[in-house]
Amino acid sequence: MQSLRGVNILDYKKKFDQRVLPIFYRVNPTDVKYQKNNCAFAMERLESRYGKNSPEVKKWRSALHQISELKNGKCYTADRNQREFIQEIVEIAHEHIGFLSTTRSAKSSCQLSTTSYGITSLRSFPTGTGNEYYYYFDSIKEASRKLLDALQDDTCYTIGVCGRRGSGKTSLVKAEISSYGKIFDRVIFPNVSKNQDIRSIQDAIANSLNVYFEKNDRDAVRIMKMFSKIERMDGTTLVILDDFPREYTPQELGIPYNNKHCKVILTTRDELDCPAMGCNHSILLKPLSNDEAWTLLQHLSGVNSQLDLLDVARNVAFKCNGLPGLIKDVSSSLKKKLNIDQWNESLISLSHSTARYQIFISFRGETRHVFTKHLYDALCQEGFKTFMDDKSLEGGVPIEKLLDDIEESRFSIVILSPNFADSEWCLRELVQILDCKDKEEKKQLVLPIFYDVEPGHVKYLQNSYGEAMEKHEKKFEQHPEILQKWKNALRDICKLTGFKKPDDWARDEFIKRILRFSCENRHRLHIQSMYMN
Repeated sequence: MQSLRGVNILDYKKKFDQRVLPIFYRVNPTDVKYQKNNCAFAMERLESRYGKNSPEVKKWRSALHQISELKNGKCYTADRNQREFIQEIVEIAHEHIGFLSTTRSAKSSCQLSTTSYGITSLRSFPTGTGNEYYYYFDSIKEASRKLLDALQDDTCYTIGVCGRRGSGKTSLVKAEISSYGKIFDRVIFPNVSKNQDIRSIQDAIANSLNVYFEKNDRDAVRIMKMFSKIERMDGTTLVILDDFPREYTPQELGIPYNNKHCKVILTTRDELDCPAMGCNHSILLKPLSNDEAWTLLQHLSGVNSQLDLLDVARNVAFKCNGLPGLIKDVSSSLKKKLNIDQWNESLISLSHSTARYQIFISFRGETRHVFTKHLYDALCQEGFKTFMDDKSLEGGVPIEKLLDDIEESRFSIVILSPNFADSEWCLRELVQILDCKDKEEKKQLVLPIFYDVEPGHVKYLQNSYGEAMEKHEKKFEQHPEILQKWKNALRDICKLTGFKKPDDWARDEFIKRILRFSCENRHRLHIQSMYMN
């Protein structure tokens, strides 16, 4: 929620009688008004950052309440036709403004703002996807020009836009939407979610074309219906398939191949996938230059006048390998953070090139179903790349592999439950985690969770922890150095700031506390491997 922007809008409404049209996109106006569900979680994060009773939070809550009470708001739900909904909004704009035109021949102009930081120019304009903006550098202009040229080239039918994750493929394709409308009579851009099956994608396109499938239609019949519809349509069509599964081709959806009336844009991470996916033309999106990366990070993070931060901030920008997506994530996690230590923590994180996971969860099996799996799901939903063994060790995966996974993580959550110390593997994990915490080149973040145990019982080896250590002492009496490492690790983990499960706990609320801690430390958890393919 960009509440500060909402406050400014309502101020202008009051001062200058500005027209405001709230759009409730897949959210209940009541949830916005009273900050429930997702809105509640978002406000909790703002409260943790600015203070529950801070003037900013009070203004934002008031703004959300006010905008929800406006009588002319429109609600978009999943069952609504998106095109019809957009047309409804356009008609409202016509009614209130009177000078917008929706005809294909109408030419639209947009004043692009240029912001200079003394290095290179940066232009931004809406992508058509809400509050996101696309940053148009010289290094991206070439790909944009090639894409528009290819769409107007009669020999190019299926065009692949390639680049690593975070390179800006999707943003580039969306940013040129207005240009496509001047070339084609219709543009179809289905929402292709991760791991979506081919039939779901086909259904989304069919819905846009008013193609109807029977429940028992076989694949061949569905393909033929789509193919026939597109072949019979007047005018030209562009189909955009963002992150289309590389094991398929557009023809398996029913899209004609080498048809001058229908062209396709595919985005994919590997240029080598393009021929197999039926592309006869590919465009590689190159990384930003160091100067462009530095300019973008300055713009997004707001660090431009803090002289003591400039050197480390510039190194952070250069470590992002010219990927706008990674720069955006890093900048978001560091925005308004003026402590040089936090910037150095991000630099260390980005320099740890072997890291594969943001978060590693160490736990005993007794908590798997009642707590740990729920925590894992919540972390993944929040966007963290998280490792949880998920019973894989029962298949014989060696402990050395698990220790490598710890080494390749940026943050370990250790769930200390009553039987944690019974496991030799859990104790070896704990030693490895604390070693990674203390290594200068890693500085891994560690959060202990005391689950149905008292920190003092863990630290001083009492109750179940004392009983477990007595068993280990009998087995490892010839290896006192191993026992001492385990005892030291249990003592040292209790010195760290952690969370203790309350006696009257509510699981979801407890998980939210851990999520908030993770989000507040996101600047320490950036890993290059998430953007390697």
